[in-house]
Amino acid sequence: MWVFRPGRGACGPKTLLAVALLTFAFSLRADRRDQVAADRYNEGVGLIKKGRYREGAAKIQEAVARGATEPNDQQGTETRYLARRYDPYYWLGIAQMEQGLSDQALANFEKSESIVPAGRSRPVITEWREEYGDLLRRKKLLLVKLEASNAPP
Repeated sequence: MWVFRPGRGACGPKTLLAVALLTFAFSLRADRRDQVAADRYNEGVGLIKKGRYREGAAKIQEAVARGATEPNDQQGTETRYLARRYDPYYWLGIAQMEQGLSDQALANFEKSESIVPAGRSRPVITEWREEYGDLLRRKKLLLVKLEASNAPP
């Protein structure tokens, strides 16, 4: 039977606590994905899909404000609900386009199409056929609209 005897080579309670806290801190740091950002993102996407663009954009901006700025395949932790296909700029672009904020929408579509996450060779959205096709279609519409509004009379 093991008996705890301080001072005889065994770890004291303070040492055990410190090791436990360090282990916990490193496990948190190892999973950079943010569950709150995933929740806000999912809420925002749901609102945008329902036509509540202003509210949806606000939720997605909350996710981005938490530092979850890089589009990726998933955001959140494995133990809770994940946000699959996490691309806040694509959804912000949709919300802004639907609100008539063409310049902002175009800027966000361009971010979505240009950010290449670490460990990848191309933007994540280019791997999502439906979303990427929609992004290209919307971007083309915005460019035509902006060119028409900038044309001389």
